[in-house]
Amino acid sequence: MNRIQNVFHHFSLVRVDDTNQIVGNQIGDPIQVQWVDEPGLGRASLFVPRVDLFLRTRPVLGVAPNEGQLFRFDPQIDGSYVIRSVIDDVNRLVLNNPAGPITVEPAPPVGAPDFNKQFWRLVSPRPEFRIQNVFNDRFIAVVQDPGNADNWLVAGFDEGSLFWFQSANLGQAILYTVESVEYLTIDAANRVQSSGNEEAARVLQFDRQDDGTYIIHPVGDNINRLVLNDVDQIRNEPAPPPGALDFNKQFWRLVAPPA
Repeated sequence: MNRIQNVFHHFSLVRVDDTNQIVGNQIGDPIQVQWVDEPGLGRASLFVPRVDLFLRTRPVLGVAPNEGQLFRFDPQIDGSYVIRSVIDDVNRLVLNNPAGPITVEPAPPVGAPDFNKQFWRLVSPRPEFRIQNVFNDRFIAVVQDPGNADNWLVAGFDEGSLFWFQSANLGQAILYTVESVEYLTIDAANRVQSSGNEEAARVLQFDRQDDGTYIIHPVGDNINRLVLNDVDQIRNEPAPPPGALDFNKQFWRLVAPPA
């Protein structure tokens, strides 16, 4: 079972809505990718157990109660896919707007700002990501305090925690760590901390940049953003000025686990 995530609209995953339209959604539907060829390569039908329906593209993109038509998954070098009908070499599934609907149309030209809207990833059944800093490639990790077994610290590490995005809206999320059952929050000194209390969690806004990275900041705070200082100190503070050597410490990548 997978979710199918759009590369351009990172918070959008394939979902069947209440009218059986195929849309982008921050949670998405678990989808059975029923491979006809070798798994991860070639043709597959797409079954959505929640609605007990298959996806189809003919005559328009929608759903069907019987065995679904086959989709072709064309793998890309970054592990994503172009998804299209097996009888159509021109049109493919694309997501023009974060909430959809998902459409079937030709790809945008190379170099277009929305070129990546045609690419999709197969990700884990929940919307989970690791969060990597652009400046030094370190990840956000929630780790146990060696001096206090009941306390958890948030820091930058070579291997990051896997976060489950509990989305309040497209682009906004509460971050919950899968391994330690902790939520990200921010203390009075603007340090990023963890809490076992969901009520203490901060809702964070993810502002997507043209290169696919994100600025992350608390909702309602347009001055401060999450930055990674001195390799492992994560704080909520103003961005460094353009041209500063550490300017990129304010930018983050969302790295989804492989399917």
